[in-house]
Amino acid sequence: MSKFLGTYYEVAYHDYTQPIGVCGCQRSVKSLVNEHVFDDFTLNCGSNTDNNAHSHTYHNNLTFSTTETPGYFVGKWPIVEFIDFPDTLVDFGAINADGQYSWVLEFQCVETLGHIDFIGVNFYSSVKTYDFLEKMKASATAHGLDQYIYAGNNLTLVDQTGCQYNNTKLLPPYEDAHDFAEF
Repeated sequence: MSKFLGTYYEVAYHDYTQPIGVCGCQRSVKSLVNEHVFDDFTLNCGSNTDNNAHSHTYHNNLTFSTTETPGYFVGKWPIVEFIDFPDTLVDFGAINADGQYSWVLEFQCVETLGHIDFIGVNFYSSVKTYDFLEKMKASATAHGLDQYIYAGNNLTLVDQTGCQYNNTKLLPPYEDAHDFAEF
């Protein structure tokens, strides 16, 4: 578990909750407290031409409860508290010098009455570049995720160049994750 914790940059994703072209600079900072993985997931929104200087960073405080199954978590997002987000750590890369995985591939799928309501595939890298992207894509293919990633809303690449991860230039700073719903 300790190798899973740390800061990751989302270099690619398939996720309907992230507005394409309006948001960017996604980052996930994972920490463990009392059997819960806290994920301070941030993204900058507000400009479809500049996700750096002319946008606001939104903090989405996600909480994932550990389970008896290694690599399987049950997530909660304060905006939709009544929904459980099953989260699977599909694969991970080599361990960096700091003890963190170099990359992780996560898959979330919410199903209701036999209908898939949400799919999220997160390509998280410990570096801001695409150094590990091809390995992550190969892993996704090997684990049978292509049918989810490349149907409809395809894989979206994220350019992390020049990102400001706590940017408050567009709007006043907010105190908690519930404020994202007001955007």
